[in-house]
Amino acid sequence: MTTLEKDKRTTVEAALDDGIVMLHIDSRRDGVEVPGHLLGDPRLLLNIAHGFRLPALEVDDDGVYAVLRFGNQDCDCRIPWDAIYAITQPEFEQKGVLWPASMPAEALAAAPELGVHDRVLMGPTPPPEPEKPAWKPTLIRSSDDVADEVEPEQDPAEHTSDEPSADLADGVPDSTDDAAEEDPEPEPPSPPRSRGHLRLVK
Repeated sequence: MTTLEKDKRTTVEAALDDGIVMLHIDSRRDGVEVPGHLLGDPRLLLNIAHGFRLPALEVDDDGVYAVLRFGNQDCDCRIPWDAIYAITQPEFEQKGVLWPASMPAEALAAAPELGVHDRVLMGPTPPPEPEKPAWKPTLIRSSDDVADEVEPEQDPAEHTSDEPSADLADGVPDSTDDAAEEDPEPEPPSPPRSRGHLRLVK
């Protein structure tokens, strides 16, 4: 086995211990045995798992062998390591491994940057970061600006009002004028004069 094939076998065996494994297969490769209608598909997907209670499931130096049911018929499927270019784990948000050297030429051409790696770990796409609110400038007012807006206090002597005074508005003369025009307070009446008393002198 090559180093790449050993890595694939170790990875598939470890993933099978966790549950379902989805094999990403280029069924055009030599040695692939699947039902005829699946041959020629560069992106064939097959699920295998110990929990499926398949009639047969073996992982060895040659690749993966499994008896899978298509419709109502069991079919022998042989997948050499060269045809497997990735595996994912549906139960773990499609976590998996990709081997660019075994990818179909069409897929590799669409993502040439993958060709520089021996293997690529795959996982769930992280959620997008929440957008930050747009920055808005904050007006900082100085104490001088506030002081300019405060109206100066007026001298009470200079205060004038456009509204007439309550006395003038009601047509009532000022109280000082009333005091001047009022009659003087009457003097108390003088006591009546007493009549003289005459005394008879004999």
